[in-house]
Amino acid sequence: MEKFKDSLKFKRNMTIVQILVAIISFILLSFYDSNKIDNQLNFTDSFMDGFRLGIFFAIIIPCVFGVIKYQRLMLDDKKVRNEYIKVNDERTKNIVYNASTAMIRFLLSLMLLSLIVTSFINITVFLTLLIVTFIAGYGFIILKAYYSKKL
Repeated sequence: MEKFKDSLKFKRNMTIVQILVAIISFILLSFYDSNKIDNQLNFTDSFMDGFRLGIFFAIIIPCVFGVIKYQRLMLDDKKVRNEYIKVNDERTKNIVYNASTAMIRFLLSLMLLSLIVTSFINITVFLTLLIVTFIAGYGFIILKAYYSKKL
């Protein structure tokens, strides 16, 4: 059980690091002003500022709740034991595995369909999406082979 408790501490610490990296990145990106290049403010700049802020909160809020969850878990041995049982439940692992595999296949299919559509619209978007599709596809194949041998 101590090994599992140490893994919870490690997860909590990595989540704190993720929060700090997100905050530092957001602060540094706030100093970057794309208007210095052309001295104009347009819709794209304000849209991208809002997008960055939204991504920042999408990263920070779940991480803060994760740190609180891990901290509360580590205070009570009974909660740690229950979490250990929940994490190592074979049925849950099988459900997550099947759902993840199906979702990856669906997303790769959607990306391939998007490649066909973007090939008619813009070559830059097409090439970017092609690279992302290859990375996701090969990553899926490599990870599947790795975990097949590991497990």
